[in-house]
Amino acid sequence: MQVIGARACAAFASDPDLKAWADTVALNPARTPPELVESEAMQQVLGRLRTSAGPALTRMAQLAGMP
Repeated sequence: MQVIGARACAAFASDPDLKAWADTVALNPARTPPELVESEAMQQVLGRLRTSAGPALTRMAQLAGMP
């Protein structure tokens, strides 16, 4: 479920128009509050997430026997 959900979120966020809209919706748990977008701490977190997410999802898919 985690792999499927993450892949769906990535597909959704890859469309610039959909991402721009979703970033304005308070119910979107993945949105970054506007006041934090430029903060150094947020940029560090996003950097770590970008580095780790791909390998983590690949490993989860392997463990689940998914392609």
